Amino acid sequence: MIWIKSCSRCKGDLHTESDIYETYIGCLQCGYILPDAEEFVLLHPRKVHEFIGAAERQVAKAA
Repeated sequence: MIWIKSCSRCKGDLHTESDIYETYIGCLQCGYILPDAEEFVLLHPRKVHEFIGAAERQVAKAA
C-alpha cells in the first residue's frame, strides 16, 4: 500500500516494506521507518479519533 505525501519527516510517499523479520512502513524518498506509534495512527485513524473524542469528553465532564 502507498500513502502519498504522508512522511512525517520529509512529506514524501510511504509504502509497506518487509524483510525476514517484520513488515514495516517506510518512506520512498528519505528512507525513514515509522515508529510503532506513528504506524498505528496511520493504519487506524478511526480508533485514534474515537480515543481522542473519549478523552475530550472526560475532560469536559471534569471541568
